[in-house]
Amino acid sequence: MFPDKKKCLFMEAMKSRFEPAYYELKKRIQSGLIGTLQSIDTSICFLLPPEMKGKTYHFDPVQGGALLDSGIYCASLLLDYFHGTPDITIMDARMERSVNVYVNACCQFNDGTGSLEVGFDRTLERRAVFRGTDGEIILPDLHRPHNF
Repeated sequence: MFPDKKKCLFMEAMKSRFEPAYYELKKRIQSGLIGTLQSIDTSICFLLPPEMKGKTYHFDPVQGGALLDSGIYCASLLLDYFHGTPDITIMDARMERSVNVYVNACCQFNDGTGSLEVGFDRTLERRAVFRGTDGEIILPDLHRPHNF
């Protein structure tokens, strides 16, 4: 959106949406490659070294936490494919130093289901799995996609 007076574009820098693989994947899913999209499972979990605790923004109660750091990439992807405001169910969560260090949530949208799993306290594959009526596609490293 361009404000009337300044003619300046203002937007969140969601870098993954500008990667060629992300764009091509969306085009293929919309063309029906896996049939009707039903669900997307997202995950970005990594083990934050203990020596970083208290020394980086990750554990700042105002701007830290796994949801703000990594969860935005998962949530952004879900919002890019599904519509409406989701009903969110927290399946599991863990707090440390007043920030969330792990969250596993289910997001029920009008037209599909998404899961979001983010954490600083464990290592899981960083990916998104798109499931449709006719197949599935895996997007490795969903916040920096290069292939699928």
